[in-house]
Amino acid sequence: MRKIKSFVALCLAMVMAFSFSAVAFAATPDEHVTEPVVADDAAVVVYQDDEMTVVRTPAGADDDGISPLSTDYNSVWLDSSSNGEFKVYTSNTGTIGITLKVESSSNSSTALISIKKPNGSYFKNNVFLTPGEDGGEAKYTIFFASSGSYTFEYSAYTKVGMRIMCWMYK
Repeated sequence: MRKIKSFVALCLAMVMAFSFSAVAFAATPDEHVTEPVVADDAAVVVYQDDEMTVVRTPAGADDDGISPLSTDYNSVWLDSSSNGEFKVYTSNTGTIGITLKVESSSNSSTALISIKKPNGSYFKNNVFLTPGEDGGEAKYTIFFASSGSYTFEYSAYTKVGMRIMCWMYK
């Protein structure tokens, strides 16, 4: 009986020891996180928070070294005006590029697109695209981006049909 009590006491002591929480200290941020973001002179910062910075570059501008080595893509086809959303999952992190594009046989088709980050918060910009302006395309560079599913919510107007496309690349 005494051996059983000793064994149970030892087991309870081990359970108690393993259940103590460990003290964790925050790590110092990496140097590249604390350095200022240097973008092209033609680029415009459209959103910035503690996690990331989004920069819009005009069509035809240099993409600051972003190349489509790892591209994630999704699109939606609309037969008529509608509201909706689609998601693009990306495993890319750090500095990534986003290209949004609309295609339609009518230049009067329009799309207003909002981008939701993987954590559920929205960028503070709405992207307005028409096939007749800048080729229906807008390019963005996101610094300090996280991986996950980005949600693209749209309000679209079209009489002839339209495709909304998104590429996310490193």
